[in-house]
Amino acid sequence: MKPTAFSYHRPSTLDDALSLLALHGFDAKLIAGGQSLAPMMNMRFAQPAHLVDLNALPQLKGVTLEPDTLAVGAMTRHHELATSNTVRADCPLLAEAAATIGHYAIRQRGTLGGSLAHADPAAQLPLIASTPGARFDAGP
Repeated sequence: MKPTAFSYHRPSTLDDALSLLALHGFDAKLIAGGQSLAPMMNMRFAQPAHLVDLNALPQLKGVTLEPDTLAVGAMTRHHELATSNTVRADCPLLAEAAATIGHYAIRQRGTLGGSLAHADPAAQLPLIASTPGARFDAGP
């Protein structure tokens, strides 16, 4: 099966992405790696009218250690979680879990934000995130 028709948007700023989401509301879906969303669209479990691609927004990526907090951007790929020295030192459980996700292509494209947003019951990261008492912020 193939997805239903949709409009594709690739904003170059976070403000543009937020404007698209405000404009299209529940008819829009965010996409980064697409490892969770694309199969759902192909099976028509998800039928967004608009896809908003976040790949041009580098401020949503990366791992930093702040006082008492390991901050991980929503666009951080599974591979980066698995190989980051910061993650390995501060939250080794997260690094180990990320290293076992799917296969090579999934780890290269899949993102922490996508995994958490789709909350697949078979996914490792939603469970791992709840284990150390993770906090989720919906802000830049």
